Amino acid sequence: MTGYKLKTKKHAQQRHPADKEIIMKTLNLSSLFLIPVILILIYSCNSKPKWEDYRGGTHIILGVESKGDTKMDSKNVKIIADILKFRLNDLGIKTKIVKIRENNQIIIQTPPVKNAEMLAKVLSYSTVLEFRLIDENIKASEFKTNNNQAKREILYQIETDSRTGIQSKIPYVTETENFFPMGEYLKYVKDDTAKDENGVSTSYVTIDLTDQGAKLFEEFTANHTKRRLAVVLNDRIYSAPRIKEKISGGRIQIDGIGSKAEAHDLAIVLKAGCYPTHTSLIEVKELTKDYWLGSIE
Repeated sequence: MTGYKLKTKKHAQQRHPADKEIIMKTLNLSSLFLIPVILILIYSCNSKPKWEDYRGGTHIILGVESKGDTKMDSKNVKIIADILKFRLNDLGIKTKIVKIRENNQIIIQTPPVKNAEMLAKVLSYSTVLEFRLIDENIKASEFKTNNNQAKREILYQIETDSRTGIQSKIPYVTETENFFPMGEYLKYVKDDTAKDENGVSTSYVTIDLTDQGAKLFEEFTANHTKRRLAVVLNDRIYSAPRIKEKISGGRIQIDGIGSKAEAHDLAIVLKAGCYPTHTSLIEVKELTKDYWLGSIE
């Protein structure tokens, strides 16, 4: 056994030169792979949290209007948080924090921007589009907010005389609980113009709903045929057609828009994302260099 060991040791000491060259090449190749791994480990150990790269920044808190239903409020807050991310991306702000917290509030934090107040206004702007049923059994002139009419609200449609340009406000009693929320089902929006039977140019906006939205809207209109349906955007009635039959296909046209420019602006706003309910700006401030984004709520 001793002879065997000595022979092995001696054999190991007398390696062929070609073997030594192969070993050195192997070691060199191994080091080429090890160096990047070591550098990555060193960097990851020493690197700061990514938000620490942004000392200071913009801190915004939005409040979401409660509908009095916990499940609905939670759903609305989540929808608005998703739309906020879309709006920020559309503004070119790719790095941000959008976080939901209690009391129906959303925190938005971004790297420093030139005008924090303007950003806050853009994000808090509530575009609420919904279809409300009109209660024709109650006259607007006799409307009173009491127990029998607590689930009703007067909204106005503004009509402009094409010849004189004079505007008039037409009141309608709308149902506040029996409505179809359009905001979360928008798929495609386009503005256009056409001429009516008198040859007068009118502007309108066409909306295509998602598949789910089209199905739900068909069911909604089927259940309320013969009733008037108000197209309401930010508490203003644009039109109030009567539902003759169920509306299938998921394509809806909003008429009663004053001008081509107004229709175009409306389409842009709708494309940016409709909120399912109203929001309010609670706080906006620019963080000092003492804070890094993500470190405060």
